[in-house]
This record gives sequence, C-alpha cells and structure tokens, in this order.
Amino acid sequence: NRTCPHGDDDRLTISGTRLREMFANHEEIPKEFSRREVVAVLQEFYDSQA
Repeated sequence: NRTCPHGDDDRLTISGTRLREMFANHEEIPKEFSRREVVAVLQEFYDSQA
C-alpha cells in the first residue's frame, strides 16, 4: 500500500536488475529516479566492484 497520492503515470519504476545494469554500463540514471549525489555514490561503489 503506497501513501503517495500520485498515479502510476507519475511514477518511475526501474527494477533492481535494470538499475545494476545501468550502473555497470555507465548509463545515465534518470534524474527523476534519485538525487545526483546518491547516484554518484552508488556509481563509485559499482566501479569499485569491477
């Protein structure tokens, strides 16, 4: 049960698998998905695992 009042058309859904692929391939993460500073920390982590 979600508490967000927005409808499905206003949500951005990315699976965990797809998100990991995006980090692995250095694809741009949509700005609507997460703050830039969070994406930068996650990208640094994924880069350190390669």
